[in-house]
Amino acid sequence: MNRRRQPFQLCQFRSDVAQLSGKELELIHQFANLGAGELATHHFTGKFQTEYFARLAEKGLLIRTGRGRYKLYHPLFREFLKQTE
Repeated sequence: MNRRRQPFQLCQFRSDVAQLSGKELELIHQFANLGAGELATHHFTGKFQTEYFARLAEKGLLIRTGRGRYKLYHPLFREFLKQTE
């Protein structure tokens, strides 16, 4: 990782997390802890409604990769979330 970019990325990740509601923050942390790559919404059924995935996608933190499938917008964001839990 380029050292010059690291502080910017950390600031961006902090800013991304600061805009989230408590439920959205809980979902994005669980998403980060479940593994790398795409995850299906059915992994979260019962606890989180699908509207939370849509909200996170609207905010640019999740990317919809298919019907009911999402991934985090940046691989380093996953590491940031794991470290800030």
